[in-house]
Amino acid sequence: GKVTFRAPPPPATLALVKDGFAKLDTPAWLPGEKCLAFADLEAGKLYRLDGEKVSELRADGGRGKVGPDGVWYGMIDGKVASWKPGAEPKTLLEKAPGGKELGPNDIAVSANGFLYFTTLKDPEKGRVTAVNLKTGAAAVCLDGEEHPELANPNGVAASPDGKAVYVAVSNYTDRKKAGVYRFPVKGDGTLDAAAGEKAIRAAPGAPDGLAFGPDGNLYCTDGNVVRVYGPD
Repeated sequence: GKVTFRAPPPPATLALVKDGFAKLDTPAWLPGEKCLAFADLEAGKLYRLDGEKVSELRADGGRGKVGPDGVWYGMIDGKVASWKPGAEPKTLLEKAPGGKELGPNDIAVSANGFLYFTTLKDPEKGRVTAVNLKTGAAAVCLDGEEHPELANPNGVAASPDGKAVYVAVSNYTDRKKAGVYRFPVKGDGTLDAAAGEKAIRAAPGAPDGLAFGPDGNLYCTDGNVVRVYGPD
């Protein structure tokens, strides 16, 4: 059936909390801690924001996202790990498929028990990889070398029901193919790349970060604006 698009709330009032960081990325709300976690990629540290107070969360943290279970998933000490503040991190993946070094650009955790991460240029045209959170097995879902129209996958977000994964494809060499693609999730947790490539897509000019809001809409950063799409 047709999905009803819900209008987003009006723009919030913006206020500077703290500056002086080098390269901030992947803000993620930690419900158990009631704080915002965010990474400074240049410093290799994970910080927390409590109200207007900023403090260090981990000295070995990187990009990450919070899953539907409230657990933080991301880069700790160069490995993909799951972590609850106050407990020891659990390593999920030490190497990418094929023995490659890990270099995730963005991460999403699905309700179906899989973590998905993108690489922009590893290999040159990038990949989307799925990690089974129960077994630790990793599989390449989409390779930009095999699907050149889907080159340089960037932001990634999993639908709340776990049935689809949305990917912001940057495609630096053919911007006409850039956009937000919706990939059905197969039974083994990987993505149906062929079906997603053929399906209708949203076409912002420079898609980057993706996230689902509590209103059920998909939010996408596009240059210096944020675009909002219904899940269809």
